[in-house]
Amino acid sequence: MAHSEALDPDSDLFQPELLPVDFDDEAFAEYVAEYGWGDPDA
Repeated sequence: MAHSEALDPDSDLFQPELLPVDFDDEAFAEYVAEYGWGDPDA
């Protein structure tokens, strides 16, 4: 992603313009409740 193109095709930016991310905290909590945090020795 470090070399992504800007959202504006006429832009000369070398930094990617990333869209905001909405995390589903409830889904993450359900996953952790069901599967745990994984094997810490892996």
